Amino acid sequence: TGFLVAGPHDIVKGQDAKLSLTQRMNELDDMVGTTGTVFLGLTLGCARCHNHKFDPISQRDYYALQSIYAGVHHGNTELPLSDTSQEQLEFISKQVAWLEHSNDQQGANNEIPTMVKVWAGEFRQPGVTHRLYRGEPEFPRETVEPGVPSAFASLQLNSETPEAERRLALANWIASSDNPLSARVIVNRIWQFHFGIGIVDTPNDFGQNGTYPSHPELLDWLAVQLIESGWSLKHIHRLILLSDTWQQDSRPHEQAIAIDAGNRF
Repeated sequence: TGFLVAGPHDIVKGQDAKLSLTQRMNELDDMVGTTGTVFLGLTLGCARCHNHKFDPISQRDYYALQSIYAGVHHGNTELPLSDTSQEQLEFISKQVAWLEHSNDQQGANNEIPTMVKVWAGEFRQPGVTHRLYRGEPEFPRETVEPGVPSAFASLQLNSETPEAERRLALANWIASSDNPLSARVIVNRIWQFHFGIGIVDTPNDFGQNGTYPSHPELLDWLAVQLIESGWSLKHIHRLILLSDTWQQDSRPHEQAIAIDAGNRF
C-alpha cells in the first residue's frame, strides 16, 4: 500500500472543482500507468483518452483498472506504536534519545510518542467509475466495472465489490501462473540487471511498440522456471549466474565479432 502512493502527488489543491478533479485523475493515472509498466510491461496510460493505438487495450480497460484504485487516496496516517515493528520502535527510541541529548541543557522533555505518522494509502469505498470522453472529467460516459484488460482475463468484480477486495483480486491476477505477462516481465528485468540489456530490450513495453525478444524460447523457459520454483527470484539469479552464458570469457574475438558484433545473441 506504500507503493500505491509513492508517485507524484500535488499537495496544493486548486480551488476550482474541475482542477481538483483533474488532479485526482492524474493521481489515479500514475497508479494505473505504473502498475502496467512495472508488472505487466504494458503502456496502459496510452488508453486514458482513447483506445490504445497499438495494443489491444481499450479505453474501457483503462477505466476498469482505474476503478480498482478509485478508493486509494494519498495521506498522512497516524498509527498506534503498538502496530509498529520492533525495528521501528528501536528507531523511534534512538531518535528520542538523540533529542534528549541535544536538548538536555534546555531541560526538554522528550517522551516516546504513543502515535506515529506514516505516509501510506488511505482507503475508502469508491462510487461508480465512468469512462471519460477524451479523458476529460467533466464529460463522463457509460459506467465501467472494475477489472483488468479484457484481452487477458475477467476478475468478476462489480461496482459493489469492496475496495480492498478489488486490489486483492488485481494482485492475485498479477501474480497468477495464468497471467502471460508478469513472470516474463520479471525474469526479463533480472536478465537486464545482470547483462545490462534485457532479452526484451524495452523492459517496460512488451507491446507492439516494444522490441521482439532476442531469445523468445529462453524468455518463456525462464518464466516457467520462476513460476514452478514458487516465484523464487533467487532461483532465477542462480540459473543465470551458473550458466555458460554468464561465465564465458568477456574478451572479444574475431569469430564472435563477425557473427554478432553487437553482442546481442
